[in-house]
Amino acid sequence: MRSGFTRCFAALLASLFLLGACSDGSPEPTRAEGPTGTEKESPASPDDGPSPSETTEASPSDEPEEPQGEFTYEVWFVVGDKLFLEHRTAPSTQGVAALAMESLLAGPIGPEAESGDTTAIPEGTSLLGVSIADGVATVDLSDEFDSGGGSAGMFLRLAQVVFTLTQFPTVQGAQFRIEGEPVETFSGEGIVLEGPQKRADYEDQVPAIVVEEPAIGEEVHGPLVVKGTANVFEATVSFKVIGEDGETLATDFATATCGTGCRGDFEKRLDVEVDRRTTVIVKVFESSAEDGRPTNVVNVPVILIP
Repeated sequence: MRSGFTRCFAALLASLFLLGACSDGSPEPTRAEGPTGTEKESPASPDDGPSPSETTEASPSDEPEEPQGEFTYEVWFVVGDKLFLEHRTAPSTQGVAALAMESLLAGPIGPEAESGDTTAIPEGTSLLGVSIADGVATVDLSDEFDSGGGSAGMFLRLAQVVFTLTQFPTVQGAQFRIEGEPVETFSGEGIVLEGPQKRADYEDQVPAIVVEEPAIGEEVHGPLVVKGTANVFEATVSFKVIGEDGETLATDFATATCGTGCRGDFEKRLDVEVDRRTTVIVKVFESSAEDGRPTNVVNVPVILIP
């Protein structure tokens, strides 16, 4: 009898012990997964501040003053009676074609103007719109674009726009509008614009040598890399680096990928050493087949940094 009571009592104690163990341990996982963990990471309620979607953009006071990124783009001006390539750098933006066009219409600035850059685009020309679809940029300009100038100037201004817009991989040609109206015959010179205009349509407006790098006024750490395109005799492009006192710091030449009737690419590394910040002239030219004198000269002033 006592033995049976003892067994029953022992079983009852064991049950109570197990129940107590479950009761004491169960709240722990609930706290770990419930309110305590959530309170540390949950966003503020709408009454306490902006919603999560409103906090995806930093407030003005939290915005970094410097841009998140920069990109370099081309602007095609005029030197003499030929196109001349310049580079601009700006904060990254989605409207790169519009930015390039606005820069073009504003004309040469700073070192560009000091080096002799001009433009064939009439002052006051405004950009009314630009859109890109199926590889074609459609640019809408104010009626000032159609004013003044002879046929040479008209071809140059068209070429400036075409080359500036077709620098982008998504643009193979450009179509013109004036005050919203499609242009089929441009200006009183009767220039027929049949279909999208491409770079090949304006090869006569491009100089024999185009320097793509370095840019005018650029600060360059050695070595000095010069690259571009050329259509010159036997594809030979010559280089000379001239110091502040007129001394020759380096000379060399390169062979373009095509020449004598076709345009090819060239690139050359020039080892120029300076012991202080120095302004130099990078002279790129073709040597005359008749007497060796420099022809089709392009002078690019840059700043060399030791």
